[in-house]
Formats: sequence, C-alpha cells, structure tokens
Amino acid sequence: MRFQNRDAHILMKIYENDGVLARRHVKDIFWLGKTMRAMEVRLSKLQRHEYISWPSLEHKKTMPIPEPICWLGWKGAQFIAGINGVRIDDINGNSENQLRVFHNRLRDNGIRCVREPRWSLLRHDLALVDFWLGIENATNELFSSNLENWITESQFRSNMDLVEYKVKSQDGKVKSLKKGVCPDAYFEIVIEDQNVWDDEKQRIRCLLELDMATHSNPSFGRDKTRPYA
Repeated sequence: MRFQNRDAHILMKIYENDGVLARRHVKDIFWLGKTMRAMEVRLSKLQRHEYISWPSLEHKKTMPIPEPICWLGWKGAQFIAGINGVRIDDINGNSENQLRVFHNRLRDNGIRCVREPRWSLLRHDLALVDFWLGIENATNELFSSNLENWITESQFRSNMDLVEYKVKSQDGKVKSLKKGVCPDAYFEIVIEDQNVWDDEKQRIRCLLELDMATHSNPSFGRDKTRPYA
C-alpha cells in the first residue's frame, strides 16, 4: 500500500479523539461531499494493512455497537509513536502476548492507544466526537474565534487531579470529601476580535462533562458539579 498524507491525518484524528471514530466522522472530516464508496475503498486498504481496525464478526455478535466504527491497528499505533519520537519495534503476527507487550511499550512511553474501544461507553464516546465536531464547525464559521487545546479524558485520567471539597448533606451537616476530577474533555475558545474583548477575556476555558446516566439532583451536585467548582 502506498501511504498517503491523508492516511496520516486519519490516524492522527483517531488518536486525538481517544482512539475511536465512527466511520461517518471520518467521512465528514476527510470525504465531505464525496461518495461513501470512495472512503470505504481507502479505509479497507488501511484495515488490511493493519493501520486501522474495526469490529470483527465476534464483536458484532457480542458487543453493543450502535454504528460502524474504526480504531487504530498496531501499525497505526506504531505510526503515532513514531511521529512522537518513540521507536516501537514491529510485531510478528498478532498473538495475544505480542500485542500485550506492544501496547505496554506504548503506554510506558506515554502513547495512549486503545486495543479496542470501551464497548460499554461507546455511545458516550461517539457523542463526544459529535460535540467536538459541532464546536469546531461553529467556531470555524465565526471569523473572530478558534477552537484550541482540545484535551481528552484519557489525558486527564493518566494524571488525575485529586480535589478536596465540602458539601452540606440533607440533615445540614457539612462533610469533607475527596474526588478525582476527570472531565470528558477540556477545550478553549479563543476570541481574536481585539475591539470587542479585552485581553483577559480572549480565551474562554471550558470543562466538558457529557453525562448520559440518570442522577438525582443531590447526587449530581455532590458528585459532579461541586468537585469542578
């Protein structure tokens, strides 16, 4: 296979979004206005040469997969490591032991590549990509703003902040609690119009928490809102 610049950008985009994209995301980013077949032909080549991976028949039978997805294969992960200055040797075959050693080496060198998606959280993770694309498109349409410093959950999880905070229970007692703060993402919206915003308001910093579970109001305030505040 002749590796192309677009292939490199596809691998980087998968990596930047915590390791998984829906194929519709890939099409919207790299084949907008083109046919689905044009994209599928190229992705199939990347998959055959182990740059990307997608669900097997066994995955489709046993895992909750809402739509077609792809993630990095071992060659894709090796490429990401290389452009980050990390040399990871090839593997011979796809034995479980070799793949485990390969991914341990990636992790030891700070490269966050998943072997498979988080199946139980797949809908949540794809919804995060939807949100990211929506914010990026919105800021691109505004000439005075840019989206910068998108940081994903995996980066927070690798170096989590532990915060101490106080909450008041229903009986009026104040309790001291500790909690690791691990948002789904962090991003900044940069306003470039100097005539409207002063220097201190040029950068809007946002923590994203996309919660698809059901919480009572007290538990949401205690477990989600209060630690961030």
